[in-house]
Amino acid sequence: MWNVGRRGMILTLIILLVQLGASTARGNTGYEDPFFKGTTEAQLVNGGYKGVVIAINPQVPEDSGLLSRIRTVWGEFSTYLHRVTRERVFLSEVRILIPSTWQDNPDYISAVSERFQESDVRIDFPPTESASRYPNRPYTNKPTFCGSQGLFIHLTPEFLRADRTAGIYGGYNKALAHEWAHYRWGVFDESPMRGDQHFYASSLEQIEAVRCSSAIQGSRRTIDGEECDTLPDGFPEESCRVFDQRDGNTGTASLMYKQFLEYVTEFCDDADGTDERVKHNAEAPNTQNRQCASRSVWEVMRSHSDFSGSSQRVQLKPTEFVNVRQRPSRYVLVIDNSASMNLRILILRQACYIFINEVLLDDEELGIIQFNSNATIRAPLTRVGGNRADLIQALPSETAGATSIGGGVSLGLEVLNVTGSLGDLGGRMIVLTDGWENTEPRIPQIINMTDSVLIHTIAIGRRVDSNLESLANRTGGRQFFHQDSSTALFDIFSQFGVDSRGSDSEELASEYFPHFSKLADPTEIPFVRDDTLRGRITIYVGLVNQLGLGLAGGGDPAAVKSQFDVHLVSPDGAQLGSMFDSSVSIFVISTESQQNGTWTLRIQNNAQLDVNVSVLVLARTESPTFNIPSVLPITASGLWATPSLQSRQVQTAYVTLTRGYNPVVGPEVNATVETPSGTTKIRLFDDGVGEDITEGDGVYSGFFPALNGAGRYSAQFSIRGDSRIVMGARVGTGAAVDPVLGQPEWDLEYQQGGDVQRTITGGSFRCQGPECDPANHQGGNIYGPYRVTNLRIRNVENGTMDLVFSAPGADLMSGTASSYEMRWSTDFSQFRKVFTSGTPLGTARNDELPFIVIGNPSSPQVARSEEVFIVRLPTNEQTITYFFAVTASDGMYTSPPSNPASVMAIGSLIPPMPPMDPPGDDGTPMPPIDPPGDNGNLIPIVGAAVFLLLFLLLILLLLLLLVRVRRKKKKADTIGRGIIVSATATTNGGMVLKNGNGHVARYEEPDEMRGNGVVTGSERYDAEHQGSGDDSNYYSHKIYHARSGLY
Repeated sequence: MWNVGRRGMILTLIILLVQLGASTARGNTGYEDPFFKGTTEAQLVNGGYKGVVIAINPQVPEDSGLLSRIRTVWGEFSTYLHRVTRERVFLSEVRILIPSTWQDNPDYISAVSERFQESDVRIDFPPTESASRYPNRPYTNKPTFCGSQGLFIHLTPEFLRADRTAGIYGGYNKALAHEWAHYRWGVFDESPMRGDQHFYASSLEQIEAVRCSSAIQGSRRTIDGEECDTLPDGFPEESCRVFDQRDGNTGTASLMYKQFLEYVTEFCDDADGTDERVKHNAEAPNTQNRQCASRSVWEVMRSHSDFSGSSQRVQLKPTEFVNVRQRPSRYVLVIDNSASMNLRILILRQACYIFINEVLLDDEELGIIQFNSNATIRAPLTRVGGNRADLIQALPSETAGATSIGGGVSLGLEVLNVTGSLGDLGGRMIVLTDGWENTEPRIPQIINMTDSVLIHTIAIGRRVDSNLESLANRTGGRQFFHQDSSTALFDIFSQFGVDSRGSDSEELASEYFPHFSKLADPTEIPFVRDDTLRGRITIYVGLVNQLGLGLAGGGDPAAVKSQFDVHLVSPDGAQLGSMFDSSVSIFVISTESQQNGTWTLRIQNNAQLDVNVSVLVLARTESPTFNIPSVLPITASGLWATPSLQSRQVQTAYVTLTRGYNPVVGPEVNATVETPSGTTKIRLFDDGVGEDITEGDGVYSGFFPALNGAGRYSAQFSIRGDSRIVMGARVGTGAAVDPVLGQPEWDLEYQQGGDVQRTITGGSFRCQGPECDPANHQGGNIYGPYRVTNLRIRNVENGTMDLVFSAPGADLMSGTASSYEMRWSTDFSQFRKVFTSGTPLGTARNDELPFIVIGNPSSPQVARSEEVFIVRLPTNEQTITYFFAVTASDGMYTSPPSNPASVMAIGSLIPPMPPMDPPGDDGTPMPPIDPPGDNGNLIPIVGAAVFLLLFLLLILLLLLLLVRVRRKKKKADTIGRGIIVSATATTNGGMVLKNGNGHVARYEEPDEMRGNGVVTGSERYDAEHQGSGDDSNYYSHKIYHARSGLY
């Protein structure tokens, strides 16, 4: 070890104290593990899953044989599931949702809350595409966190019909067990995914294949079947893969690895006493270990509510299958017309106008209820057809009285029950209110009557009864929030119906203009129609003045236009006029034009009017034809991870952008969030960093850390930009392909999707408790930095390596953290359990330990930036595997440790480090000079000053020691830090710069070795480093180029 002398001892003591103080001050992780509350209604009752919904897409041709296959396959899978979960769970009841496009049958019961879009399993056709070799591959759309339920499992009719097709994935039972574990228990794949590494450095000082369990053996071959070449660092060439042995393997896990292997029949476990055949391989850098902190599949399952409550075995029972059919929807609008709705009743009528004209289909049914102190039927349940104008006239237009939400819901239930048994027919109820209940019956008194209906709730304004959302939560509906300064009502009503039959239209634009006064020039609202939209464009422009009234002028077009003019300009410059409906004060423009490109809506206020203007642009989509992918529209959907936040839970927004089931990547996705204290924006990403689990899967994810008080939050998501359609991929990850029967890897193809624009509403959520207010958190950060999940090592050569990861933020993935703590260990087992058991990765040179050559842990970059730390490995005759991990701090909270990354240091391949500078006159060696711009020592000194205030006696001791050092010769203190007075050229074109004492201050490389970037962090170079060969020039090869971002 390098003897640091008195000054080194003092500096080391200060840094140790600072680290001690920092660890005391920063506290623990500031957040609970993020989670997703799934939309499924499946419940585990006495070990049996009840209410599992398998839904058939309406485009699938009617086939009674398919129903029979569903029963057979899933009935047998229930028995298999019981076995692989150690007799803990099985399928008790499965509901098969039969589409309305199939013939009715007296044995079918009406669907109530069962919906294709929110089913557990979708039976659907994928688009035909050349890039995908396996269009029938089962997969799960799971953009959610470890332990959180996914969105859905996708199976094709062909997969269910043909045993041969299922055989490519190991048969039905194994493939479904693999997908059910993804979907229900939130675990991930343990085999390498696209872009993952296939080999890693293990604690056995060997290069091993990524697999689980380690008992599985195989042979190495390239993708083309050739022998793999071994590189100098011990790793095989990039195209090398492992082909698992088919016979003689002792491993029996894991079903999340390659489920098609005949001997794989279990999930990996790491509980004490676990047999080596199923022992979890926590070292393998696979998705399961990265996302689940190296926990085994069984460890994640045991913490899931399905298993955490009991470890008792349950008796297997036969699965009951229930056929439910999607019949024409039956809606009841339950509208608050109490006195507080006075200024809101017109915009509510406008939103219902859009719902009746744009969303309701012929033969669907609608009833209208109004409530204040009492509830009244405005329109009984009526079949929709040519009577839409009559239904619009039945909407409430006057306000008075108090509020009884329970009374309105109770009467709505009676209306839905007019034509038959409520339990058989069900229905959908949309409840809108802006107030607190002050008249009975109240929601708690009637909520137990709502089991056979689906209730969506819309809270209007901030002062709405806290029990409102319980109606949606109990019945499986969605909850929404409309703030007066938004178009949320228009957005919400335009998207009803998606849950029952899919999307009929896509929202292109939505704008709100408060106090829209007289303007000299028209206001222009551009929007883009892309070539995947082939239906009619309809635009709604609603006007409401400050008294809650509409535009005057009646039915006289000239009188209306003299006050307000609305027209549309097509991409070729043609103008289209509008129609004004005075009954609801709304302008309507409709066109069947198929022109693609930028359209422009122009609004001109021709009079002295102070009005609020709401704009909605919708484009109808054609019914998809799955064997002709060119007619599929690009569609968007969005939602929050949970409808309610408490304590330190984390909220996440998700937006899915697809064409059919193919991901659409490229556009920018943003969310405008209405909060209790105003409006804020967040960006959503599909980059595989932080909250986004998988890059390029078409699911854009974004944390929402900007809580600013208890109350309701709602979001409008906007999508805009150049798009690419990923052919050969799906919005999820699928079961592994048996290489004997198929090709496990294939290239993706990207098709240009053009400029895409979409706008959607994401529903609302409530935050409850003092934790929702950042004022109650020291420093204002509620959560602290998020855990790093993509730590990796690259560019291992000449004794150095790059330690790379994406920067977390000060608040989850927002802002900039204050510092990193990086540690290493050679004991993976202990390091995995206790991060602080590892040795700190310092920046001071050390001949015997790894240290950072370039990079400053005290100066993190902004969130999502790529962090690169160049680390020097010690020279050692032995081969040693080092494990590295990192935490991030915001000064108050510290993130959990990152996924570990390993490197195998082969002693014979690591050149010796150059010797240190010659000692000064007092015999003290020179400390290394930090790279330019590295002010990392300043932060420990400042931290030490604060910490030392608490230890006055220690301060006095340190001051005395410092005084003694200062009395030493000043020459020692200035070696290597004097003014540069001479420069000597080297044989390779570099430059040695010397100070006034004759010591080397810096070595600079020749221009041709620096690349084309501006040098911002060159290495210092000592006089003793000027020998020949690569070893002596180690530092000179690690100069950072800011412009190119390369080393």
